[in-house]
Amino acid sequence: MPTVEQLDYALSHEVKDFEDLLQYLSALEADCDVIVTNNASDFAEFCQLPFMSSEDFVMNYFCERRQ
Repeated sequence: MPTVEQLDYALSHEVKDFEDLLQYLSALEADCDVIVTNNASDFAEFCQLPFMSSEDFVMNYFCERRQ
């Protein structure tokens, strides 16, 4: 759940997808390493974390570990 500060920040910035910005801010707060999304174009606008599709995530993080 986003914090009050994150909501204030998101409300003060014009982005294509408000919810994506909240997800990004929550990911920063949680020290996530990557954003997993099938809608990368919306995140490219503001995201400074690496992001990848769900398929790429599965291939990179699960398939490599099985080998």
